[in-house]
Amino acid sequence: MQQSQEKGSTLRFIVGVLIGIAIFAGAIVAMGGRWENVDLTPEEPTAEESARQSLAVEARNISDSAQHLLDSSPDSMELAAIHDTASAYVEQLGGVWVPWPSGAPSGYTNPPLETAAPAEASGDQLLTALEEFSDSALATMDSAEPESQTLLASMALSSKLLAGNYADSRGSSASCGELDITAAAQVSATPELLTVADNSRQWIETDTARMDSDSREAEVARVESLNSFIEAMLATGLADDREAFAAYPTLSEEETYTQVGLSDLSSSLVSAAASASGDDRSAIISYACSLYVSPAERSAALPFPGLTTP
Repeated sequence: MQQSQEKGSTLRFIVGVLIGIAIFAGAIVAMGGRWENVDLTPEEPTAEESARQSLAVEARNISDSAQHLLDSSPDSMELAAIHDTASAYVEQLGGVWVPWPSGAPSGYTNPPLETAAPAEASGDQLLTALEEFSDSALATMDSAEPESQTLLASMALSSKLLAGNYADSRGSSASCGELDITAAAQVSATPELLTVADNSRQWIETDTARMDSDSREAEVARVESLNSFIEAMLATGLADDREAFAAYPTLSEEETYTQVGLSDLSSSLVSAAASASGDDRSAIISYACSLYVSPAERSAALPFPGLTTP
């Protein structure tokens, strides 16, 4: 008897659902609507989403262009690094959004992407794209959420390092951007950064002193640049609380004091850029880029310099 009652209840529930669906469908018809006439047009994206999507498209096109060039130069470590790093950008940005990845329904089309990777990408085009991506990443910070600022600043630095290595491999050069040490120091000066910068300078100077005197011109210039950066921070009125001798970090196998110094200082500069705005961001990132003076140093910092985890 109990089983009969349960079956009856289930049947009444199913019938009720079917009646409800029929009533809803009837109402749609009564209003002159049809299922196929439901508007499926995606909502207009927010300014933040538009900027994110545009940057993701740029990153994907860089990755695609690098792959095109890799097809004819499969042994290029620089191109492989560009492809892999740009792909990591796309992933961290949330991918390129397409409303209907498997194809739009009848009467609709997927919106065209703003740009497309050149079918016959050239090295010059790729270098330009990397430099433009750095600028775009900094500009995207204007509309990004606070938690995304540091990642975007790291991407801006990363793409400059990629451009530097790729340009070196082609016998040319890539610019870190307009270098203004005083401006970078003034807009980022904090007691914490002063300590990090001076510690890093001492560690880097230790490695530099051990190099052959005829092969360390760039490294010596970097130490002088760090001295100028520190002096410019002190000129803002910061108290000079530096240690006379910074404690040396414990190094892992094959790690150098320069690597640790660059990593610590890049982390602080990327954080400073994340808190800055407009031209101040560019000044900080350009200065951070200038501190990497060799392909090996740039490669070791990838894919996200200044970040332990993206």
